Amino acid sequence: MSLKISVRGCSVFIVAVSLLFVCCKTDDSDDFEDKQEITTGFSFSAYGRDKSIFLQWSGLSTEKTVLDFEKVSIEYSEAGLENAEIKKVAPVASQKRYLLSNLENEKEYSVKFTGIIKNQPYSKTVNIVPKSITYNFERVMGIVAGGKTYISFTLKEFEDAAENISEPDIKDLNLYDAIGEKLFDYKITKTLAHEKIDPEIKEDGTKAYKKYYSIVVDDSVPDSETVPFLLRILNSENIESAPLEICVKKITLPAVNIAIPDFEEENLKSLEKFKNKEKLNANLEVFGCPETEKMSAALTIKGRGNSSWNNAPKKSYTLKFSEKQNFLGFEKNKSFALIANYFDKTLLRNQTSYELAKNVFTEMPWNPGAKSVNLFINNVYQGVYLAVESIKIGKKRVNIPDIADCKNIEEIDDYGFILEIDSRQDENFNFTTTRNVPFSLKESDGDDLQTEVKTKIEEKIQNVENAIYSDDFAEPTSQNYYGNFLNIDSFVDWWLLQELAKNTDSNFYSSCYIYFNPTDKKFWMGPVWDFDLGWGNINTYTPEKSYIGFKADEHAEKDGKTWESWIVQLLKNENFKNKAKKRWSDLKPKIEEYFSAENVDALSYESNFSSLQNDAELNFERWPILGEAVWKAPIGYEGRKTYEAEKKFFIDWKDNRIQWLEENL
Repeated sequence: MSLKISVRGCSVFIVAVSLLFVCCKTDDSDDFEDKQEITTGFSFSAYGRDKSIFLQWSGLSTEKTVLDFEKVSIEYSEAGLENAEIKKVAPVASQKRYLLSNLENEKEYSVKFTGIIKNQPYSKTVNIVPKSITYNFERVMGIVAGGKTYISFTLKEFEDAAENISEPDIKDLNLYDAIGEKLFDYKITKTLAHEKIDPEIKEDGTKAYKKYYSIVVDDSVPDSETVPFLLRILNSENIESAPLEICVKKITLPAVNIAIPDFEEENLKSLEKFKNKEKLNANLEVFGCPETEKMSAALTIKGRGNSSWNNAPKKSYTLKFSEKQNFLGFEKNKSFALIANYFDKTLLRNQTSYELAKNVFTEMPWNPGAKSVNLFINNVYQGVYLAVESIKIGKKRVNIPDIADCKNIEEIDDYGFILEIDSRQDENFNFTTTRNVPFSLKESDGDDLQTEVKTKIEEKIQNVENAIYSDDFAEPTSQNYYGNFLNIDSFVDWWLLQELAKNTDSNFYSSCYIYFNPTDKKFWMGPVWDFDLGWGNINTYTPEKSYIGFKADEHAEKDGKTWESWIVQLLKNENFKNKAKKRWSDLKPKIEEYFSAENVDALSYESNFSSLQNDAELNFERWPILGEAVWKAPIGYEGRKTYEAEKKFFIDWKDNRIQWLEENL
């Protein structure tokens, strides 16, 4: 075989290249007559790049024929290209690759490949013009997780006069670990960048959404943190772009990869569903978690959150598996949440609160477990998320009989239910008390409940409120005694944790859960939820005032209505206040132990921060918001440009808050 390369210009000269001896081996060459199979089974292509041409061909390899390339040499018949070089590139599968370099840009080279295969001629000519082209890459990430390397990026689009967005000219993507040295086995997918959802989705597809390209390399390189990948784009003119250097990094936390097929299919209807927080079918895999290594399961995913959904490009999600799963080692269940923590630059306020609730403020029988993970959607890195057990009725969660199973209204007191005090009133069954406190029924589908059941739920809550606001609510002998209606210990623990964090919505604005326990026929406060705007992480106060005052004293307000937390009324009783003081005194040493800088090996803030440091760096590379304004960012955010600075802000605020509570409880 020979390879001839000629340059077309003012004068013509030829470079002759002797290339490759081809050995054709068959099991029975006399019986093999399928000429078409041989011809179509041998393909050749060439494309240009800056001052070079990349050659690539594939040989048919079946039971009857094997093509084996063994040797390469080069000779020049004309002066002027003495510096041209041909270099063999490591093969992948049945493909062979060579790089012809030190050519001239903007000159057309005619590359002709000829050969004889099983006494049949094969020939192909490709015209290539090496030149330098560049692409505007955006949001480039390279992550090693679960034995694979995940690379993702977007490209700057072009807008036409009709404001349609078109993709750059892409024919193929090529990935190397050095220029021309090695090409990996990889697969490429294209997925919708769902965090870029426009408020208006047009049915005709105009103003199409920016897309992510993702490349998954099946065999991650051991030293890939020091040897960069080089990414080139091949356009329709067969010109390969200048390389983008991608330095990949290894994650340390477990990884969750969720595949949403409709996003890969560029389904605008699915984008509309996603924007409206409707369910989408998906599949989930887990890597790097010893309890559920290589887990794979079908599920549905939908968006969650209110302010966070509308104000953060990094979205939170609700997951519901088709069957119960030990997701990340949690107790078996179908329902979990992935919390983005976009506004919390420590990524730890929620996890810290849930761990304190489970291990310190233990008068609330169940609170959600939580673990930090790295999230990928359709192989695109989304950052560090908090995987959390959802608040639900169940044997391994809020363990009460579900009122949805009540068939006889006379037996309603034998069933329990969970309510959220929530100003948004966006569940199927919502109601407001006479003192304007807004409640929503959680868990059970309110549309399926009998009208009599809904009425009974509302009556129970109203009876509690009437009792605790009565003149004799503090008298143990009175039928209105608040202890007849409430589990006091759970209310004390709930309030103390909320005030420790000075949680922004804990004044009965939202995310305040309460449930009826049919065992003692009382309402229990909890579980706790949603602390990302707690622990000083809000711009409502000046820095010197952010850690003083009781949040419960601040009345909630929405749509012209105001209301107060029931805690305000309970604190008018000296017994309740004294019980809270005593409980604080008992718990303070445990709180300080949890936050101790020396406590790095056990369940603690320091150990969580330490395990997050590496992956937090990747999170803030994906979402570069350190030192930048985000929704409700506390005053002074511009001076905190590092993850360590955000930790110091948290710890300093926490120390001041504990001191204030110590002096004012």
